[in-house]
Amino acid sequence: MKSHFDSSMDMKARDFALDLIDFIDRGPTQFHVAALVSSILKSAGFERLDPVKEWKISPCDCCFMPLGESGVIAFRAGKLSPWEKGFRIVGAHTDTPGFKIKPQPFIRGEGNSIRLNTEVYGGPIYSTWFDRPLAIAGRVIIKGDNEFQPCSVLLDTEKPVAVIPNLSFHMNREVNNGVAINPQTDTLPMIMSAGKMVDEPSGDEKSHVPDFNDFIASRTGVKSCEITGYDLFLHEASGGSLTGMNEELISSGRLDDLTSVHAGLRALLHESEPMDHWTVLALFDSEEIGSDTPWGAGSPNFAWLLERCCIAMGGGREHFMRAVAASIMISADSAHGVHGAKPDRHDPTSRPVINCGPVLKSSAAMKYITTAESGSVLKQLCSSADIPLQEFVNRSDLKGGSTIGPIVSTNLPLRAIDMGTPLMAMHSIRELGGVYDHFWFYRCLMEFMNK
Repeated sequence: MKSHFDSSMDMKARDFALDLIDFIDRGPTQFHVAALVSSILKSAGFERLDPVKEWKISPCDCCFMPLGESGVIAFRAGKLSPWEKGFRIVGAHTDTPGFKIKPQPFIRGEGNSIRLNTEVYGGPIYSTWFDRPLAIAGRVIIKGDNEFQPCSVLLDTEKPVAVIPNLSFHMNREVNNGVAINPQTDTLPMIMSAGKMVDEPSGDEKSHVPDFNDFIASRTGVKSCEITGYDLFLHEASGGSLTGMNEELISSGRLDDLTSVHAGLRALLHESEPMDHWTVLALFDSEEIGSDTPWGAGSPNFAWLLERCCIAMGGGREHFMRAVAASIMISADSAHGVHGAKPDRHDPTSRPVINCGPVLKSSAAMKYITTAESGSVLKQLCSSADIPLQEFVNRSDLKGGSTIGPIVSTNLPLRAIDMGTPLMAMHSIRELGGVYDHFWFYRCLMEFMNK
């Protein structure tokens, strides 16, 4: 068998994996990811488009538009109009399963101990969140000059401020046999232990509970009275790392789906000759909770943006429909690598292995949007670029997940492909991926965008 490895690739793949880890560490929530991507695009010369103003786009322009404050759509205009050569689209998502902090979250416990009231976001593996140093991150909403236009600031405590402690083995001797976890009672993190609180009134020590807005204010520099709301999440305070005997594995939170965000962004920014077609990077929020939000893949926002690009180039509704018919999309989202301890959970013949290449995903129920025809496109691209490609389908007796692919394709009748890099421990607080897979994935997206 021909080897896809060489010493020069080892260094490139390792450096690219370290760049991914840095990117993930700087993006603890979808709001931070969107702000980070927007900043990188702006530094690369991309112009920010205002959705409430008329757009003027010329051939080869580079532009982006935020989706709320948690998603981004960016594109490089082609030399020709989109209805002549179509859009080449890479879609991914910015959100991650975890725990979101509820309003008025402080719950008083024994002594003066405080726990945070949280709710589940998406489908995290609960047990992996226990006994971890947890930080808090997200966006904080503050009063604006206009009641209809409040402002927001980003918050990341970076340092750990909370922990979800396990119950002692001696009080839960069945813990290693599997114990049900209640997300309303068992996964609420402790943020303050018993003892005298800071700045509490001396005459009412036992009844005083500090205000969470005061905590936020102390970390953001805004006044507590100016805070009107927040979208805050827990995240692991320790960053990602390379692991394995040869540092060939990536251990990090949020690999699903920031591997795709990172690879797609780097592919879009890769310098190449101007293409006839348009290249698009669409980063949606809310995939982990169904995509049915204004900034999710189920919204008409994305279709409207593509149509506005056609209008800005002098076209109309008919030209937009022609552009969609000429377009193709990769729905980029993580895949399942064969787990060494549970190999039986995979299909008998389609068994992706970490560091053996990115994965083409398909499903008879179209939970993954790949068809035999669209999959052929990816297979030929990878073959011509000497990129190994694996395939994944679910066991027939196990229900799998889905992606943005079927959702976008339902609203926009274009050809589409589902693919991603293989992971273990998907939806754990720390997931495991391959250094080489991520680099090959990036190269694959470059081929797709620039071929």
